[in-house]
Amino acid sequence: MAANLSFDPVVVISFLFCFFALTANDLGSIQSTANLLAVRDVEQRTNAGLVVTGLGNILAGCLGVIGPVNYSFSSGVIIASGCASRFPLAAAAVGMIVLAFTPGIISVFSYIPAVVTGSLLFYTMCSQVSGGLLMLGKSFETSGMETGLLIGFSLMLGTMVAFLPASVTAGIPALVRPLLTNGFVVGVSAALILEHLVYKKGGVKSDGKPD
Repeated sequence: MAANLSFDPVVVISFLFCFFALTANDLGSIQSTANLLAVRDVEQRTNAGLVVTGLGNILAGCLGVIGPVNYSFSSGVIIASGCASRFPLAAAAVGMIVLAFTPGIISVFSYIPAVVTGSLLFYTMCSQVSGGLLMLGKSFETSGMETGLLIGFSLMLGTMVAFLPASVTAGIPALVRPLLTNGFVVGVSAALILEHLVYKKGGVKSDGKPD
């Protein structure tokens, strides 16, 4: 029986914008972690990371599953645990693969109290904020107050969009509703527009020197 295929431009446009936003998030996560660890070959690592993320998402799309992407939690986890080695990550990945084939063991995690999980996430978030402030402080030394305004405006706009009332979101045209009601997409898009269109005085390279 042949499958009925249909083309929905709203879904395609939303997917493209979301993927562009995730690409920016991937880029920021890799570079922030590289700066935190003070590595030298930042550009090489960034290109390799984006290639792996892209290929992984292509494979995920073919299999109909959620694709991989780096999260900004990375630097927070490194600061909280004090470990940036690849070996624990590889061991954790193997463990997750094993757990995927043993649903009985997965059910054991449901017995972990919610307060424990929440406390761990809260501590990780605090560490993430701490790492972000440390890197932002270094950025202020070379880029000035505009960097803080750019980040602050994008963060506030994305947060505001995420908590829009249902009556407001219902009045947005269906063609752009998935985009304008997504706080992550709006925040990242605002940051890109402000940085590359509104404020174009030259960025800061990965080595901390102005362009």
